[in-house]
Amino acid sequence: MNLKTYFYQRHYVRMQDMKEAGFHPRTIAEAVENGWLEKVSPGLYRRTDLIEHNFVNFIDVCTARQDAIICLSSALEYYDFSTVNPHRVTIAVPQNTDIVRIFTPPIDVFYFKETQISWGIKTVETEYGIFRIFDEEKSICDAFRLRNNLGEDIAIEALKNYLKKPEANLWKLREYSIRSRVKSIIAPYIKAIVG
Repeated sequence: MNLKTYFYQRHYVRMQDMKEAGFHPRTIAEAVENGWLEKVSPGLYRRTDLIEHNFVNFIDVCTARQDAIICLSSALEYYDFSTVNPHRVTIAVPQNTDIVRIFTPPIDVFYFKETQISWGIKTVETEYGIFRIFDEEKSICDAFRLRNNLGEDIAIEALKNYLKKPEANLWKLREYSIRSRVKSIIAPYIKAIVG
């Protein structure tokens, strides 16, 4: 079996797995030079044709770093809460973790304390892989909690768009805002928008 055949049975492959399958590192380097493989992070490769699919960048990041969670502007884009189209994938990783080394896509890393990274997570499964992302209410609360990084106008826009949805859960949003320590910040906006 040649490398192309081996790779087209998979979407992502680690260098170690390719070596164990009998492929020489030189063969892998040539595949990268020829443009049909892309190095995502040290030791992780994927087929370049996957870039055409929605949210493959999220899968790239979460495959390269299994502790990464899509957050902030990327999460707001995913839920259609923001009109801002980020050029970088924003991820949360645990505080005091190793430096994140991902070559593609471009990323912005936020180091979350254990009290803020261990909840409000959902897993999205696609035909190309999975990614973890903070749920809608957690994403709104994080936007307010980190509004100095993200921009208060983006946080307010996201809240307005969330509240327009028929499935908006005010009780859950309130509980999350308490847990995120942004209740006093977010409550006046909710009152002004909802009435």
